Amino acid sequence: MADALGIIPPVRATLYLVGAACELAGIGLVAAPDLVPGARRLSQWLERQWRAAETRLRRVLRMKPREQVIAMAGLNSAHATSSASAIVSLDPNASLEEKVEYLLGRDEAAQRSANALNDRMRTLETETRRTAVELRGEVATRIEAETESAQADYRPVRIFGSVAFVVGLALTTWGNFA
Repeated sequence: MADALGIIPPVRATLYLVGAACELAGIGLVAAPDLVPGARRLSQWLERQWRAAETRLRRVLRMKPREQVIAMAGLNSAHATSSASAIVSLDPNASLEEKVEYLLGRDEAAQRSANALNDRMRTLETETRRTAVELRGEVATRIEAETESAQADYRPVRIFGSVAFVVGLALTTWGNFA
């Protein structure tokens, strides 16, 4: 009779509201748990509760406890540089032959220095390319590891969100028949 007048009975309204709230919370926790405030803490709490329940169940069933593996990695790096500079001048009282010989020697030294600089530049270019490729691979690996870690961190809260969504659907459906 209440439906004929357009008034929803309190039980049905409660089931609709609680069901909709559970569905919304479930969708939020499944779709984007990092946007939900406190989702990481909830996930950690759910993980601890799940581990405690699993440990108790394993103890009751006399199964071996879960093994935990911790991996560690290290990084070594070293870098050293040095430089020196000098200004060399010619004796103003030197003969013409000594001046020419001095200039030829300076030219040869300048050419050796330029060739050494070219070799260093080529080495630097190849090392830079190689280092960039290595760093690109390391960054990709790091991003993949961080993504997997975030997925693992939020797995319990996503499961909780799925359960909340199903409970919300059940309550809303029950409200349709109440």
